[in-house]
Amino acid sequence: MSSDLDLILIVEQSGQPFWQRSLEWDVTRLPVPVDLLVYTQDEWLYMVEEDRRFAREVEAEAVWVYRADREVR
Repeated sequence: MSSDLDLILIVEQSGQPFWQRSLEWDVTRLPVPVDLLVYTQDEWLYMVEEDRRFAREVEAEAVWVYRADREVR
């Protein structure tokens, strides 16, 4: 079963490995099931700069709900 919402969170930094980061965020109160992916800014920039397919698809198709004043790019 897939989620209704894929949520990508880009944080400035994290001391946790990628696979543990989403456990720090409680998404159970959201009205739909969520797959949460938490990347650091450096990880996201690397994927964009290396032209990774996932990053290209996200950049092209995502609906950004919130972006901080500081650009991710």
